Amino acid sequence: MIQKTKVRKETKKSSPWWRSKTPAKTVCQMPVKPGQVCPHCGEGILAYDGLFLLTCPACGHVAEGGVFT
Repeated sequence: MIQKTKVRKETKKSSPWWRSKTPAKTVCQMPVKPGQVCPHCGEGILAYDGLFLLTCPACGHVAEGGVFT
């Protein structure tokens, strides 16, 4: 009679799927804030609109967005 043995594969400890295996890159860009001059056109003053997007009234450039409730 042949005896079956379970072979257990050795697996590496892996990080969860949502974590990147490579370290995060550093961001060299300064974050924009309301009241600053528009980085796109240099004329308008950035302000939040009704959709909570940081936009320039002069050129319409959306500098930053992304709000959740």
